[in-house]
Amino acid sequence: MSGAQSQWIEDNQRALTAAIAEVHGALQRASGTGGPQPDPVREPADEGTASAPALRILCEVFGLSNFERAILLMCAGIELDGQFAALCAAAQGDAARAYPTFGLALAALPDPHWSALTPLAPLRRWRLIECDAQSGGSLVTGRLRVDERILHFLTGIQYLDERLAGLLEPVSGDQLVASHQSAAREIAEAWTPSGPLPVIQLHGADPATRQGIAAAACAAHGLSLYTLAAEHIPGSAGELDAFLRLWEREVRLSGVAICIETDMVDRNDAKVGAQVSRLLESISGAVVLAGSDR
Repeated sequence: MSGAQSQWIEDNQRALTAAIAEVHGALQRASGTGGPQPDPVREPADEGTASAPALRILCEVFGLSNFERAILLMCAGIELDGQFAALCAAAQGDAARAYPTFGLALAALPDPHWSALTPLAPLRRWRLIECDAQSGGSLVTGRLRVDERILHFLTGIQYLDERLAGLLEPVSGDQLVASHQSAAREIAEAWTPSGPLPVIQLHGADPATRQGIAAAACAAHGLSLYTLAAEHIPGSAGELDAFLRLWEREVRLSGVAICIETDMVDRNDAKVGAQVSRLLESISGAVVLAGSDR
């Protein structure tokens, strides 16, 4: 681990601890055990997202309001601070409800707004948190949990969401011959940051070569490449939507690209062809469609 990376981890932990402490104080005041509301802790300005704390990055890429940020921190706090459970119970006046809820958030956290609870708002749309309505009988009283991938991102740990890892394989770029390097540069130049990225089609007999070219193009943009076999594309609308939601979340959080391999697809199988088409129409980020022929 480099010195800069080690320093970022320390700074990130300090910023996260300070942010959770603000929510801790809000819960104390809601339970009647805290003092007056202090001035919020402000993170020092930095020159770019490369050194920004994970919390700030997450809030920016998903457009969280101050209230939504506080809800997320409350859900993270229950996992990272041993005092949060008792505070949640005291603030809700019920020893059995030692967990975060939307009702508690609306009552205890600053700048509350009901729109933060809707399925289309960032917290639920991007599955940053999950609401178990059955645990409390309603949306407002149900238990809230931070998504595990998001919790680890906040603490500075990066990995591909395990719900995607079973379908995707990472690609490590190998040394390319000159002609393949040229192809990789052409792809990288086609992926300009000024608008939607075009889907790139690569065809050739050797899957390793195709993937190596795609990986080199991705590396030029700081992206990690993963392959998805076309026959493994989720078939039902609900499963495909869940996949796309999680994939776009990874695109925003960790800089990833996808290569869809079609070698095993029966060209006469209309169902699989339709699945590939639906995926290509909806998926975000850098996408390569690869196969032995066009």
